[in-house]
Amino acid sequence: LSSTMIFKCLFVVLILALMVSAEYIDCTYVAKDGSYYNLNPLVEKPDIEIDQLTMHESIFIAVCRDVSRCPGDGVCSINARTATKTSYGALNASPFTEDYTAPNGGVSLEYEHGDDCNGNGNLRKTTLILECDRNVEYTLVDFSDFCHTFATIRTKYACPTERHVHNTKTEDDGVDGATLGLILGSIGGAFVVAIVIIAIIVIVALIAKRNRNSQASIYSDMIGTSPSYDPVHVQEESNPTSETKFLTPGLAEV
Repeated sequence: LSSTMIFKCLFVVLILALMVSAEYIDCTYVAKDGSYYNLNPLVEKPDIEIDQLTMHESIFIAVCRDVSRCPGDGVCSINARTATKTSYGALNASPFTEDYTAPNGGVSLEYEHGDDCNGNGNLRKTTLILECDRNVEYTLVDFSDFCHTFATIRTKYACPTERHVHNTKTEDDGVDGATLGLILGSIGGAFVVAIVIIAIIVIVALIAKRNRNSQASIYSDMIGTSPSYDPVHVQEESNPTSETKFLTPGLAEV
């Protein structure tokens, strides 16, 4: 492989590593009635994209992680003409709420502390209403674009599982599961990026060493190798005394 091809491959690996290091949170929730929700399969789903909500502008939505093109934001808009990004709400460790869904009918997530809305000092926020529908994999059914934006998603993953927990308190005075998941995810992502950077440094060093060896080999081929001469035992007829001489290969002794 050429050096150019190797660097292209390393660039792709670095991009993948950065994607792995994206922020996410523990997407499980225990409701007040003990119902248990496991939304982790939605973390792996691609961003929901609403094309051209306004001219040249699209909305991107992610569940329990940041949008791939807007680090740190669970919902954002991107202007295709100016590349301007607007945060509709950032991730937080405990985003769940039951204020917008019926009991056992789903759960909602709130992304807060987005960018300023219309210059009035109010920060954008988004509520994702995840409705239980056992016949639907994952689909957006409603979206309203205001300073407090609402997006309604129907999915089978918003239905409570068979597990019911009666004590909703995870820890008395410790770190809750969502916060711990966010911390571990960030540490794990940073570790992956560090490993990739170290690998790139090692490979670049190996390529440089190989190039130096290659140049030395080319120089040796150009100048050739020194001829070697072996001693030849020559005995003259008139002199029985044997004598060892060095003879040039291909030339007869005169």
